[in-house]
Amino acid sequence: MIGRILWERKWIWIPAGILLILDVIAMMGYKYIYAERYSLESMKRTQLEKDWDAASSQNAALKKTLASWQKASDGIAQFYALVGPRPKKLTPIIREIEDLAQKAGVLPHQMTFGYTDLPRGGLMEMRILFPFESTYAGVRNLLHLLEVTPSFIVTESVALGASGELQDRIRLQFGLKTYFVQEAHP
Repeated sequence: MIGRILWERKWIWIPAGILLILDVIAMMGYKYIYAERYSLESMKRTQLEKDWDAASSQNAALKKTLASWQKASDGIAQFYALVGPRPKKLTPIIREIEDLAQKAGVLPHQMTFGYTDLPRGGLMEMRILFPFESTYAGVRNLLHLLEVTPSFIVTESVALGASGELQDRIRLQFGLKTYFVQEAHP
């Protein structure tokens, strides 16, 4: 009965038909206008995400490099603090070498010094040579004390001399070196 009423009154279908046609037109407009914009925005978003990932990995690599540089910089600063400028470190270094020799039972006859400016790094190398007589145990003890000292003293050479008249002692010449920070000249 309702179907028959609707069929007899066809004018009722006109608003529904108009709405259907407008809906189809709107969907086609969306498909051609907004769907293309959506796909462009989606591609932009994908590209931005790729750029973000690349920038994030580059940022992580830069942070790693910065941390490595900071560690190296701290190490260099510690080294320069350890070697220090010559006027501040020269007397304590000589005193420390003499104290270590005395603890080891070694008696240096004399000490000679030489300086060399290193071309890079702002450092000056100081070489210390001293001959002495000692027993084998004293030499080993001195080498051990030089290795464990907190100062930066490098044993560069050990030269064996003639034993002479002393049978239980040997004559040696130690070559040590250390470094100083070069002073800035005005």
